[in-house]
Amino acid sequence: MFAGCVSSFLMGLTRSTKKHFLDKVGEGFTCSLLSTGLITVSNYFLPEYPQLAIFVGVFVGFLGSDYLTSLLKSLIDLALKRLDPKNQDSDKK
Repeated sequence: MFAGCVSSFLMGLTRSTKKHFLDKVGEGFTCSLLSTGLITVSNYFLPEYPQLAIFVGVFVGFLGSDYLTSLLKSLIDLALKRLDPKNQDSDKK
């Protein structure tokens, strides 16, 4: 898990296009925290593959926290639209 978090931090730090150093460190730290959560989930569902931690860390660091946040928001909006009863009535017409 430690290797995945460090690789995510370093990838987020180098990928970040922010101008100030503290912004880059914040981006790397956010990527590291996101990858910690995803590594924990992957270890829960796939405990026989601990090497996924490095892949998840690099993947999260490469995509960045801004992209992952917008992706998560769009998935939540899509799920809410499917659960909205008003939207389901208009689909049947």
